[in-house]
Amino acid sequence: MNEDAHDIGETDVSPETFHSILFPNGCARTGTPEEPAFFSDLNLDQVVGAITAGHEEYNLTPFFHAPLQDVDAIIFRHEVMQDLEDTRLFGMESGKFDEELSRMSDIVDHIGPHSVVLFNESFAATNEREGSLIASQVMSALLEKKVRVFSVTHMHELAHGFYERNVGNALFLRAERRADGVRTFKMLEGEPLPTSFGEDLYQRIFSVKAVPPGTADGRRMRG
Repeated sequence: MNEDAHDIGETDVSPETFHSILFPNGCARTGTPEEPAFFSDLNLDQVVGAITAGHEEYNLTPFFHAPLQDVDAIIFRHEVMQDLEDTRLFGMESGKFDEELSRMSDIVDHIGPHSVVLFNESFAATNEREGSLIASQVMSALLEKKVRVFSVTHMHELAHGFYERNVGNALFLRAERRADGVRTFKMLEGEPLPTSFGEDLYQRIFSVKAVPPGTADGRRMRG
C-alpha cells in the first residue's frame, strides 16, 4: 500500500476528531458525544462511572455515549474493558510488540512533512484486529502530517480499510496469481484480497488429495 500524503494533508483535521480503542475499526469520531437523557433514568451513568473508575486518564466516559452499530462492536468493547481490568497485562515486561511501538515512537521524533516511512509487516506481533487498528491510526496520523507511507502487510483489515476510503492518490499492489495457481512474481495493481493463497502451498507440499464424502483418510467410515 502506497499513499502519498501530500494531497491528503491538504484537508484540515478538526482538533476534536479522535480515534478510540473502544471501536473495532478505530473509526474517527468528531466532537464529544453528550450523555443521552435516558442514562440517568436507567442509572447507566453510575454503571459507566463504576466501569471507568481508575482509568480517568483515558477519558473513556464519552465513548459510552456513542451508539454501537452491531453485536461485534459490543463484544469488542467488552474485550477491551476486560483487558483494562486484567492487572497481569500491566505487570508484564516489555515484549516484542511493546518494543515495536517504542521504535515507532523514535521514528516519529525524527521525521517531518514529506518524509518517507516504510512499514514491513509492522504491528504483526499482535492479533490482526489490534494490529490493523493501531497501524491504521499511526498511518493516518502520518498522512495527515504529509508523510508518505509505503506498507507491506498481510493484514487484510488494514489494507482493505484504506482501500475503502477511496483515496485518489493511493496505490494498492499485490502479487499476481493466475487462475491456475501459477505465480508470476509480478506486482499488479488491485484490491487487497483476504487470502494469501497459503492453501496452494499446503496442497503442493503435502500433496493433499480430495477425500470423498463419508470417508476418513481414504478409507470408508463404518457406522
